[in-house]
Amino acid sequence: MVEILSNLLNNAINYTQEHGEIGIDIEKNNEVYSIGIWDNGSGIQKEDFYALFQPYSRIFRENFNESGTGLGLYYTKQLVESLHGIIKVQSEPNVGSRFLVELNEKFTPAPPDRNEKIGAFFIGLEMAGKTSIIKYFETSKIKTYIPTNALLITRIRTSKKKYDLVDCPGQKKLRYIWEEGLKLAKCLIFVLDISDKEKFTEAKRELDLILSKKTTNGMPLIITYHKLDLNIPMENYQMADSIFKQFNPSNKTFFIQTSINIEFTMYNLQNLILDLL
Repeated sequence: MVEILSNLLNNAINYTQEHGEIGIDIEKNNEVYSIGIWDNGSGIQKEDFYALFQPYSRIFRENFNESGTGLGLYYTKQLVESLHGIIKVQSEPNVGSRFLVELNEKFTPAPPDRNEKIGAFFIGLEMAGKTSIIKYFETSKIKTYIPTNALLITRIRTSKKKYDLVDCPGQKKLRYIWEEGLKLAKCLIFVLDISDKEKFTEAKRELDLILSKKTTNGMPLIITYHKLDLNIPMENYQMADSIFKQFNPSNKTFFIQTSINIEFTMYNLQNLILDLL
């Protein structure tokens, strides 16, 4: 219960201006406790409600310097549900938010499983094409490029199964949040922009850093040479092979070439992901 309150209060603090108000109210109706955490901060747009309790989703608002991984409210919901409770939210932009937790006093809690693996993680440098691949599988297109600023989850449904893809930000200043999310990954997809050989060394350095973590030990890895449809010189492929095709005993590694404009390459990638999940 302490962690639930701590997470919700921290969320309220993050989205409330200096000298704003934050409060807690508690009511009891028969055997049900209702605990409300409220603030008069920035509030939340209705269209953003769907993302609040999804893992790796964060809502960015102007004039607020948020930090974190996008897992706080996801874990909070897990904790509440482990107590057979309910968490609700009421919010209005520029007015504030109120999170309500309802718990039965007689229920004995069981700890939530924070180690549940949820899907495939797309990592790589900025502009490598991670988001466009995920959007392809989602059967939608990117109309305007907006850099990914948090770990974002997309649920994909096929005739075979449903599965989750996690889009990790490639911007250098945000790569620090990869490690937290990787604790829940079933497999890794490293997207390499095969057209930009100037970034191959940086990309390999970031990949090696991730593979050095205990959380990725033994995790299947797909390295995709992406943007195959562009006029790529053969030397780019040779250089990528010399850098990335090095012996890696800790991770079973698959190499594949892809382009969102070449259908069969995306079909092959999707089938490989499905085999590994």
